Amino acid sequence: MKKFASMLLAGAAIAVSAASIQAAPKGTLDLRMNVTETSAGSGVYDVQIQGRATGTANAGQGDGGLSDLQFNITSNGTGKVNAVAAGVGPLAGKSKITWDPAVTGGFSTVNPNRSDAAPADGDSDVVGGAFFDSNNFTKTDLAVGAFQTLATVQFQLTNPNVEETIHLSPSNVQYYDFIAGTSPNFRGTFATINSTDALLPAVPEPATLSLVGLGMLSLAARRRRA
Repeated sequence: MKKFASMLLAGAAIAVSAASIQAAPKGTLDLRMNVTETSAGSGVYDVQIQGRATGTANAGQGDGGLSDLQFNITSNGTGKVNAVAAGVGPLAGKSKITWDPAVTGGFSTVNPNRSDAAPADGDSDVVGGAFFDSNNFTKTDLAVGAFQTLATVQFQLTNPNVEETIHLSPSNVQYYDFIAGTSPNFRGTFATINSTDALLPAVPEPATLSLVGLGMLSLAARRRRA
């Protein structure tokens, strides 16, 4: 009886050991922000959040894609920048966000708040945006192997003539793992998560543009006289 119990314990230990090895984090998530001014000179920028998962997919399993992501986007506080409000009334407390169809087609989403994240610097940040799968498994290859846009938020420079840098902070990030993951959610955690900052460029001052224009007119006049 004792020998049988010992064998059971040994078997359980092996199973636990194997589970620990299988559950080890793997793969890399790269996150970046692509910045585009909505119209020239406006100081308002569309900021695309893009992700890429590598080293996570199991061959032939259809997994490896992002399954859960929460994020904040905060400013460095140099020139300051405000997240654009989603609207008025209750929506004024929410950041304007457009989720990519690849996300809305397979995940539940949480629109971020518009507030001054700690450490406070007097502007409005994007706080608590998130998407997650309620174990529907209808989109399991999101951002596998190549950058894919996840969502777009908007920021406006507090002073359009002063640039600002924004920082993306991810949390609660997971990917689908149909081999090492366990029922019911079949998730894994990334071994490495990389995130890069983005610059919101200053808008050129009108006076500077006028001087450039005058200089070009003066040069043209000289050429005509010559």
